[in-house]
Amino acid sequence: MWYGLLLYGFILGNIAYYFNKGTMLVSVNAIVVVTCVLLILILFNETLTKLVTKKKQETKIPMVEKIFELIEMLLSFASNTISFLRLAAFAINHARFVYGDLFIG
Repeated sequence: MWYGLLLYGFILGNIAYYFNKGTMLVSVNAIVVVTCVLLILILFNETLTKLVTKKKQETKIPMVEKIFELIEMLLSFASNTISFLRLAAFAINHARFVYGDLFIG
């Protein structure tokens, strides 16, 4: 969970910085490396947690299932972000319609 939040914040922060400043916060190579490392950590999260806590693995989840969960998580991030951007656009449009005279200037 924390790796997913870190990945989402990292990517979103870099995109926001790029749109605000016009330059990249870090290089594209660094973004790719950090994203790949975080995706690997997300993929092997349960295994790493059990190694650190020294617990035995009760059930083994197939790698295909983990990969599909990772794809589902990434699609969820993208679709939820697009949905919230859509809602923000509606809110901005509503504010412009209701308070239009305040924004003209």
